Amino acid sequence: MLVLFVVLVSISSSSAAEWTVGPGGGYNFTSIQAAIDNGSTVSGDTITVHDDGGNPYTYHESVTVNKTNLT
Repeated sequence: MLVLFVVLVSISSSSAAEWTVGPGGGYNFTSIQAAIDNGSTVSGDTITVHDDGGNPYTYHESVTVNKTNLT
């Protein structure tokens, strides 16, 4: 019974993560698909896509979202 309680508390107290995508270094990922496919990206997480330091940047990729509730 105690083990079940500990598991439930740890699940309910977890918060959504924020992941970043951008060209070059300084971001979690360099492609949108890599951010979605990452095993640590789960429902409720946010993926923010950045430009190239204020310069326009185009991501050329087909994206498949196979997870729910990502923003």
